[in-house]
Amino acid sequence: EFAAALFEPWRTVEPHREHKTRIMDRAIAHAGDPRINRPRWRPVEDAAGEAYAVILRWLTQASVRQFFDIVSETMTDRPDMWNERRKFWTKYLDAEMIDAAWVAFGPDGAARADRAAARTNDASLSMFGRLGSGRTSQHSALIMKMGDLTIAEWSHNGKWNIWGLGDKGHPALFRHNLSRRADYSTLELANAPTSGPHMSGWQDKIARIIRNQTGRRP
Repeated sequence: EFAAALFEPWRTVEPHREHKTRIMDRAIAHAGDPRINRPRWRPVEDAAGEAYAVILRWLTQASVRQFFDIVSETMTDRPDMWNERRKFWTKYLDAEMIDAAWVAFGPDGAARADRAAARTNDASLSMFGRLGSGRTSQHSALIMKMGDLTIAEWSHNGKWNIWGLGDKGHPALFRHNLSRRADYSTLELANAPTSGPHMSGWQDKIARIIRNQTGRRP
C-alpha cells in the first residue's frame, strides 16, 4: 500500500526529475528495486498495476539516461558521435517505446555510477550490472527490450547488437550482485545475429529493424 500510494498520483502527470528521484528512493528503500526484487512488489503489481507501471517507466528512463551521462564523461575524443547515439535512443525513450533497460558498466563506469549515487543520494544509480573483462575498463553496454527485440548498444567503438524473438543467446536484463562480480560477459553482449558499427546510416538501419519487427516509430 505504501509503494502504491507513492506512485498512484503520477499515472498521468510527469513530475520533475528530482522529484522522481526522491519518490523512487523512498520506494526502493522500502521494498527494493522492483526489477530485481519482483516478489516483494507483486502485491503492488496485482493491486495497483498502473502505479507499478509508473515506477518501471521511471526506472527505465533512469537507466538509459545514466548510461549516456556516465559514458559521456569519458567520450572526450568524439563527443559528436556519442551525442548522435544519445539523440537517437532518447527519441524512443521519450516516446515510451523502450519497454525496459539495464546497464552493464565496465569497472570505470561502475565506479563513476557508485560515486554519483553517493553524491546525489539517488539509489537507482547504484542499480546496474557489471561487465566482465574483454574490453577496456571504460566500455559499457546498454541492454534494452523493445517488443520482441533485445538490443545491446555499446559505448565507445562498440557495435549495436539486436536479437529477435527466435534468436538464441539474447541476454537477460536485470542481472545484479552485491559482491561486485561480473554479471555479463563481453561476448554475450556483442554476439547478436544482427549487428553493425556506428558508420554512416546506422540510425536508419536500426530504425528500420525496430519498425519492421515492432511497428514502433518515434
